[in-house]
Order: sequence, then structure tokens, then C-alpha cells
Amino acid sequence: MSREFNVIIERDADGYFVASVPTLKGCHTQAKSFTNYAALLIVGSGRVSPVS
Repeated sequence: MSREFNVIIERDADGYFVASVPTLKGCHTQAKSFTNYAALLIVGSGRVSPVS
């Protein structure tokens, strides 16, 4: 079963990438670099699909 979610990615004042999934209450993460952030998404979802 495949599901798709919109992920909001922002950069905070300290330079961290902060991401959340509005439709999944409490689903959020942060990382210092985009590479580390992408690794967190892969572990959590199995794949990363950018949405523009």
C-alpha cells in the first residue's frame, strides 16, 4: 500500500532544516544539513519525493 503526504520544509534562524507533515499530528523532524534531513525521511517513509 502506497501513501503520499505533503511535507513542509523550512529553515530556522539557526540554519536547521525543520520539516512537518500537517496531516500527521506530531510528525516533525529537524536536521543541520539537507543530506541528514533526507536520510531521516528515507528511514521514516522508504522514499523521498520532492513536491514543488
